[in-house]
Amino acid sequence: MIRYNTPLDNLRLGQVREISDLTLSWCIAMFGVNNRKRKPLTLCIEFTHVDGDAYGMYLAEDNRIFIYLSHVKNIKSLVSTIIHEYIHSLQPIGSKYDVLMKEYRYYSRHPYERQAIYYEKKYAKVCWDGISSAVPK
Repeated sequence: MIRYNTPLDNLRLGQVREISDLTLSWCIAMFGVNNRKRKPLTLCIEFTHVDGDAYGMYLAEDNRIFIYLSHVKNIKSLVSTIIHEYIHSLQPIGSKYDVLMKEYRYYSRHPYERQAIYYEKKYAKVCWDGISSAVPK
């Protein structure tokens, strides 16, 4: 049985992709879509090692979410990271992120990061409970 804390190493690649896609669909249904973007939102799962400690990244100019599986170790962190980066897709990242970073100086104080962290913590388990029955065994 696949549980919320199941390590990704215990899953097939197709299952990881399916969980990722289901999570993104859940986010779209739950939080809506940023219609100001010229390109559709895409989710990229990266398997190669990435320097640093980021689990994911939202690239505003391409409207693309990257998830770094070298850092994401279990379903909880996968779902949390997708929610976190999805919230960034709804924020005016391209125009205001750097300005706010200069003002707040630290990632932990940045209002966009604080909002994304709030949503990932509040909704990751809710999301998993909603999508887990659709994950192929």
